[in-house]
Amino acid sequence: MRIARAGLFAVGFLLTVLFPAPVPAADPGLKVDLAVMETPVGTRLEDILSGRAQPGFTPVLTPGFSFAARDGTAIWVRIRTELPPGDASRLRLVMPRVPLDRLRLRLPPSGEVVANDSFFRPTADDSPWSANFELPLPAGLAGKTELYLELEGRISGGLHLRLLDIDQSASHEARAQSLFRYTYLIFLLVAALSLARHAEDPQSGALSIGAAALASWLACLGINGHLYALPEIAQLTSLGATVPLALLLLGAGPLVLATRHYAGLSKSAPGLVPWMRGLGWLLVALAAYCLIFPSLQPHHLQWVAWIGYVLALAACLLMLLMDSRTYRWGPILALSAVAVAVVLRVLADHQAVEAGLFNLYGAQLLLAVTMALYLGLPWIRARLQRWAMRKRAAPPEPSAEEKIQLARERLLESLQSGLKNAADGDLKWIAFRRLLDGLKPVLSQSSAAVVAMHFHGEDMLQVEPPSAEPRYRELLEQRATLLKNLSRLRAAADRHRFRRPAGAAGPGAAGPDSAADPETGLGRAAGGARGRCHLHRCRTGPVRRVRRDGDHGRRRGGQFGQRAACCRHRCAHPGVASRAVAPAACPGDG
Repeated sequence: MRIARAGLFAVGFLLTVLFPAPVPAADPGLKVDLAVMETPVGTRLEDILSGRAQPGFTPVLTPGFSFAARDGTAIWVRIRTELPPGDASRLRLVMPRVPLDRLRLRLPPSGEVVANDSFFRPTADDSPWSANFELPLPAGLAGKTELYLELEGRISGGLHLRLLDIDQSASHEARAQSLFRYTYLIFLLVAALSLARHAEDPQSGALSIGAAALASWLACLGINGHLYALPEIAQLTSLGATVPLALLLLGAGPLVLATRHYAGLSKSAPGLVPWMRGLGWLLVALAAYCLIFPSLQPHHLQWVAWIGYVLALAACLLMLLMDSRTYRWGPILALSAVAVAVVLRVLADHQAVEAGLFNLYGAQLLLAVTMALYLGLPWIRARLQRWAMRKRAAPPEPSAEEKIQLARERLLESLQSGLKNAADGDLKWIAFRRLLDGLKPVLSQSSAAVVAMHFHGEDMLQVEPPSAEPRYRELLEQRATLLKNLSRLRAAADRHRFRRPAGAAGPGAAGPDSAADPETGLGRAAGGARGRCHLHRCRTGPVRRVRRDGDHGRRRGGQFGQRAACCRHRCAHPGVASRAVAPAACPGDG
């Protein structure tokens, strides 16, 4: 749904940019009265005026009419108007460009040609992207005036005549050129960006969309007559209307193929894939045949092109409606608008609606917008999906060394910032608190505690979370004896000599009869009592104090010189020796 809204916004944005203000209605110019008749090619104006050419003129009540020009037939239009006083050369007879071979403006009674033009041979005065034929009136005309326009061609269409001042004509041309500029720019951008999209994802079908945009651009150039501004294409004027009509048919085939890729027809309706592919390539082959072998008459080819394009639009709408994705609605609305604009062009040619700029050329702009949606919406959707996947993806797990290094840096920064302005009484609490926080990213834990016994004369306990404090206090009570013994062993290893008064109980005394060793402070059992392992509280064999002989050190031999050892943990105790070590059970085994 988000992509569909983006598509609708894109359509509205483009139309707002292209038409920032309502397009004013076409200026009718001077009032004209029209009459039409058909004669064989080569009929002179004096024969028409004398009545020798029959059946005569038929009045037309509208400022335009539909016509059907055929080979060997000329269409004559009588134009009666009242010109204002002034320079008549500033006036132009303006009509939209249609694929007519020749247009001649004549003055009665001599039939002199005062202006001429052709769809296939632009004059030097024509702008590169002209939307209208402009035939200037000769100077010296004023008041009630009668003009005769001779048309030759081989197609059907509509003619809309207006007499405009040169400034009004330039204003209309500027608006039309702006529309053509934006239309062609969108087509070319889609064709160029489709290459980038294909390089990013070769399975996206972007090349078919780019080909459809390029073919539609050529079709618009041909139908508007802008293709003949190129000298190379001007050499094809002998083919007449065959070239623009074949290009129109050529644009229909790639449109079907591009819609097949966009709509995902292989998933929504696999049975229709060969039919739609066949229709697209059939239209392309037919257009190529008409260009290479121009055997069809232009008015027959015109019907083939119109029928082919109608079939292509119907097939594209069918494929889009079968697509189940939400963002199909943008192209559906745009393509439906193209179909409506085509109908408006037909109605304008038959004088049912006004021949405004959008009614005549709006279908081309809407087709360009459709091509842009074909390329842009899947591209935007793919980018959004990749962005969402990257957002959901978990970051790589750092190694233990990286965790420790990062925790150390954070702990140092936290201590520096926390202790900078702290009071003296809060320093230890802040340090312990920062230590707990620094361990969280390094160790997986449900709870943690910092314990300080007799730290600066007081005991401290900080627990995270606070609800775990009773459990930690219970653990401290259970392990108090073990912690004391560990601290005593550490103290005994750090000190060189420790003396106690005679008769005082040592740290590992077995009973009241034990005495302290004056050198080590370890318990000595009287009368050969068994010694203790101070770490595991386990009994060893009979022990005896080691004798020293001055500077010669400890005596060696079978009776002396062996350290008393824990039977299982092999923990030796300095300063004592045993006559024999008897095995005993060790509670430290668990």
